[in-house]
Amino acid sequence: MREKETISAQTPSYLTTELKDLARRREGLTDQVTSLKDNMKRILSVTFPELEHITGVFTKSTLRLLAKVSFCLCPTGGQLYCCC
Repeated sequence: MREKETISAQTPSYLTTELKDLARRREGLTDQVTSLKDNMKRILSVTFPELEHITGVFTKSTLRLLAKVSFCLCPTGGQLYCCC
């Protein structure tokens, strides 16, 4: 009977494997969100340098405001401009 307990303890169950896969997936998504937020903060600090000092970048009101404004990249100068 001890052999059976040892073997079952060494081989991961289906649920354990699934939980590990979910944990890895969550970690990957967290890394993606962090990267996107870093890129967003970098772009906003160039476009609106005073914004971060006035309010939080990821507040609901700031995100709503940014969602309403469209920005385009100038093909010749590489600068952002409002193309509302």
